[in-house]
Amino acid sequence: MGGLPEAEARYRAARVAWETNRFDLERSSTLAETCFDRAEFCSADKERSALAEEGISASREVVRRSSNNVAGHFFLAMNLGQLARTRVFTALGLVSEMERHFLAAVALDPGFRDAGPERSLGMLYAQAPGWPTSIGSKSKARQHLQRAVDLAPDFPENLLSLLEAEMGFGDRRRVATRIPELDKTLARGRSLPALASRVEEWKEWESRAAALRKYADTAPPASGRRKASGE
Repeated sequence: MGGLPEAEARYRAARVAWETNRFDLERSSTLAETCFDRAEFCSADKERSALAEEGISASREVVRRSSNNVAGHFFLAMNLGQLARTRVFTALGLVSEMERHFLAAVALDPGFRDAGPERSLGMLYAQAPGWPTSIGSKSKARQHLQRAVDLAPDFPENLLSLLEAEMGFGDRRRVATRIPELDKTLARGRSLPALASRVEEWKEWESRAAALRKYADTAPPASGRRKASGE
């Protein structure tokens, strides 16, 4: 995904294409995808909510007509996530539906869009409150985020998401241990034509990697930590 102008252009083109044939599943899925991408650049909840609702409507229709459509399930869950960002008191009510559709996408094609279903499900488990409030789970988050890395090791977003989850869990040593792997992943990605051209994403990836390196640099020596904790 590029910047705002590209996201806006893709959304408008997808909407025009969809309006010419609203029964085409691929066009509906593309509209749902571009609704999500465009909503990423919204600063106002009203605009984000409207785009999310449009994406939800399009992807629900895909799933209704084709229950085995991975794109339908995936982008339905993603747009539900956008809608949740605008709901202060009812966001948790959307989480279980997001989980259900991410799980469906994982079952259908876990490698879809650079392991997007596995990565997104892992992020959901990492960010949601834990039991009994919601579905949050460190072990499930690690399982699915690592699976995303295994399925698409060259895509920087996967390892970045895993290490950011570890940072959120406060596990500095796990982050520090895998920084060399992150550096290799970024270098490898830079050499791949399909990734090298994604200028806006690289800016974000490098910024996030720098934050992870800074976090990891303050990790205590492993031996010192064992002694202090009595392990």
